[in-house]
Amino acid sequence: MGTKHFGWLTLTPGQIEVSRPFNDFVIDLDEKVYALVKVFSLGGSGVLDGLTVAASGNALIVNPGTAIVQDAPFLLSEPYTFMPALPTGYVVLRRDADRPKASVVVTSILDAKDVLLAQYDLSTQTVIDKRTMLPTPTALGFTNRSINATFGNGVSVIETGVKGILGLGFQGKITKWQVASIDDIPPTSGSIIIDVLHSTVSTYPNFTSMVGGGTKPSLANAVLNSGTTNDWAITRVTKDSIIAVQVISVTSLTRVWLRLDAQVEL
Repeated sequence: MGTKHFGWLTLTPGQIEVSRPFNDFVIDLDEKVYALVKVFSLGGSGVLDGLTVAASGNALIVNPGTAIVQDAPFLLSEPYTFMPALPTGYVVLRRDADRPKASVVVTSILDAKDVLLAQYDLSTQTVIDKRTMLPTPTALGFTNRSINATFGNGVSVIETGVKGILGLGFQGKITKWQVASIDDIPPTSGSIIIDVLHSTVSTYPNFTSMVGGGTKPSLANAVLNSGTTNDWAITRVTKDSIIAVQVISVTSLTRVWLRLDAQVEL
């Protein structure tokens, strides 16, 4: 065999060669331990692996996984099924003051220290993955960047259509959006629905909606709104990505600011 590097462990020719499944296990374990050490060395708050949530009739199923939350360990070695009393709400990992370990909790009100796993609606069998992805983005080699666009002259109501096209020049993931009315102080309250379109150098001028059937950046008789891209059809972007901002509908607003937050891979 050739030299193998497992983060901090190196096996060189002449050492014992073990089975492929064991090698795969060692690689997976080493990556998790290495990530854990790196997170805490950089001041992160913990790690989360697995623990996805699915709906099945009136039940919720939490799939196996591990977490370390605020120094409290959590291990789920096999699927856990439970019947929530609430038809809608959130599935979280929560550590109570009198418990040494974290536990899975269904709640309608989030606590600041909760680690969010999923948002669910059993009436529609909908589960949206809301896991707090740890190790932290910085520990995994990410940095944050925002993409900003403003449109409208501040006098006449914004017209529908494409308002701008931007080449990104970086690789990563769009994670959040924010929309605000900025025509004045205080700004005018109104409504707007915005789609974010995606193309690449090789596919331009053909664009595809990044939002798809998800939640579009919007205002509804408001001056400020924000959300995540968890339900968007496309969130990954590359250095060749081209983004266009398209106004679908608008009422009363004359100048609007759109911000997209991204985790950029270094």
